Amino acid sequence: MAHSFSRRTTLQWMASTAFGTAFASAAAEAYPSQPVKIVMPFGPGGADALYRIVAERLQDLWNQPVLIDYKPGAATVVGTDFVTKSKPDGYTLGMAGANLAVNPIFYKTPYKREDWRGVANLVEVQMALVARPDAPFNTVKELVAYAKANPNTVNYGIAGLGATYMGMEILMRRGGFSMLKVGFNSNGTAQSELLGGRLDVLVDPLVGLAQHINAGKMKVLAMLGENRFEGWEQHPTLSESMPGLAVSPYYGVIVPRATPEQVVAKLEEDLARVIGDKATQKRIAALGLVPRFQTAKEFEQRSDADVRTFNDMARKMNIVLQ
Repeated sequence: MAHSFSRRTTLQWMASTAFGTAFASAAAEAYPSQPVKIVMPFGPGGADALYRIVAERLQDLWNQPVLIDYKPGAATVVGTDFVTKSKPDGYTLGMAGANLAVNPIFYKTPYKREDWRGVANLVEVQMALVARPDAPFNTVKELVAYAKANPNTVNYGIAGLGATYMGMEILMRRGGFSMLKVGFNSNGTAQSELLGGRLDVLVDPLVGLAQHINAGKMKVLAMLGENRFEGWEQHPTLSESMPGLAVSPYYGVIVPRATPEQVVAKLEEDLARVIGDKATQKRIAALGLVPRFQTAKEFEQRSDADVRTFNDMARKMNIVLQ
């Protein structure tokens, strides 16, 4: 059945469409007009140090409060799920990284890939393998030898089941030894257990460990990046003991999938300004992080590539789902 439209109806439709487009554009230009929160799917004591710097700089740009909202649990699943189900208006951002690709391997997550969209990547994460000061090993090779000679006596802690967990699994398989894994919901809790002497080894971002290492409360066995880290060159990399083995997670920002394109573009632009600022880069580097901005498109491509990589690793390693 053919449909006909009067000139008046057509003009009304054109006017309403133009108004809708103009309204969306105006809303984006006014963004943000109220406080913005960044959801941390971990507890305090780790990556939040980075996002506090980012929040501070965004506040300067926007003249609006930017708050850190902690929602830890289930290896970042709780916080990520909260973000994906939030109102898609740009006022709820989420901290994210390789967890987006890894968690679906280990958990039946309540969200899907199409429920979130990337905004930007911010940094590469320098990870460190540390031990309590009185541990009977000082290097990776000594750790391997001790764990082999004393099976099921060494435990290691890790927050979440991300790329670092897979890296540790590869380390143990290649080294022919095993350690007892102790999982934590937050980096801070894991660090407290090591500081209290109840944990032997910990794998965690250098950002949360630096102060304890400098105070002599932890000792570094290895850095997990590909190359020795600037400012920490005295510490060897894991690949120096296990050639080709390196782990470099990353931190970025996501929003709910339906967030308007104009708002995402505004966020991407302003985050690029923040990470590109020389003074901010120095503050980030002091945390043991490497500033590396990537666009929304690049962040999503990276995450999708990780999905393929980690699924292939899990299949080859026969990793048991948790």
